[in-house]
Amino acid sequence: MRQITKEFRTQAMTLYVQSLTREHELLSKEIEHIIDGFPQDNDEGFDAEPGFVAFKHYHNLRTKRLNLEAEQSIYFLVEQRVEDEINKQQEELIAPTLIRSLCEEFLLQP
Repeated sequence: MRQITKEFRTQAMTLYVQSLTREHELLSKEIEHIIDGFPQDNDEGFDAEPGFVAFKHYHNLRTKRLNLEAEQSIYFLVEQRVEDEINKQQEELIAPTLIRSLCEEFLLQP
């Protein structure tokens, strides 16, 4: 049962990393397109430079956050893989233990 749960978690995390990577690619391309579309000169007396700088700063922070999330997810997958290998080695070395069952005297009565 543990193995099934671990495999499910690993597969779910792998899918999450793939979707996060795809989202990162799509949003990065969209924002790069928006940045390229910003007016580089002042039109009609409107100073576009502060807005452009603020948006570019926001985009850089957002990119750093997405990269950090991806790195943390990949780290989780690497750690999970290492834990699985260690657990498999331990299971091979450890003999199975007998499971004790309690008699009816130890059951909680209402």
